[in-house]
Amino acid sequence: MRRNRCRKRGSPVGSGVVESACKQLIRCPFKRAGHRWSKAGANLLLTAECCFENNRWADFLEWRACRAAAV
Repeated sequence: MRRNRCRKRGSPVGSGVVESACKQLIRCPFKRAGHRWSKAGANLLLTAECCFENNRWADFLEWRACRAAAV
């Protein structure tokens, strides 16, 4: 990584931004009191969280509808 170039642009050069995103999107939803997750349920929750945060909720709902129709 060319840190000097990134600093000149004002881009972050540390891992704090990524670590914070992981904490907010992944760790917090999974570690709520009394919650237990199967691998499939955890993957589904992570997919839903990412789609919601990226304003792709309609895509997620369409994917779920197609998946439910196939079963």
